[in-house]
Amino acid sequence: SVASGGLSLSENYLYTTQAFRAYYDHLTDDGVLVIMRWHADTPRLVSNSVAFLGTAEASKRVVVLTEKHGNGEDPPQMMFMLRKRPFTEEETARMMAWPLADPVIVPGRHAEPPYDALFSGRKTMDQIAAEAPRRIEAVFDDSPFFFATEKPWGIPKRMQEALGALVAPLFGLLAIAVIFGRPR
Repeated sequence: SVASGGLSLSENYLYTTQAFRAYYDHLTDDGVLVIMRWHADTPRLVSNSVAFLGTAEASKRVVVLTEKHGNGEDPPQMMFMLRKRPFTEEETARMMAWPLADPVIVPGRHAEPPYDALFSGRKTMDQIAAEAPRRIEAVFDDSPFFFATEKPWGIPKRMQEALGALVAPLFGLLAIAVIFGRPR
């Protein structure tokens, strides 16, 4: 069901903004929330953090790293970290030098697009979400569909192709019936 997108309609309260707030509130002053998922989940995790901390605070407390190894069959995992206090210069320097991971977001040192525009203040989270090809906005308890990432307009591409493969032959048969099947 994961490959088919079947879980996109499953509620999941583990990854909502309110859940992040609860996790954050339970951390000690030096505590870190760590989530290991796939890189495709990074935008939603960042959005949740920005939704409850604000962009300025999230930019000091969020780190995203991806494994250096990976391929099409075994994609690299992503490590998302949300810290109760801001990361220090020494901590971010060690992250940048870590040989097993590539930095995606490291406070004060590195941010890949579109996070560079977000954390520098050039764009808001709403602007980035509007420009994204998939849904990346924050997820809340009243709509906890973290895995529903298809934009709501139109029909998803795979469904369009399946529908076209079904409807096109039917229209062809209908046209043949109309043209050649008229009574004389």
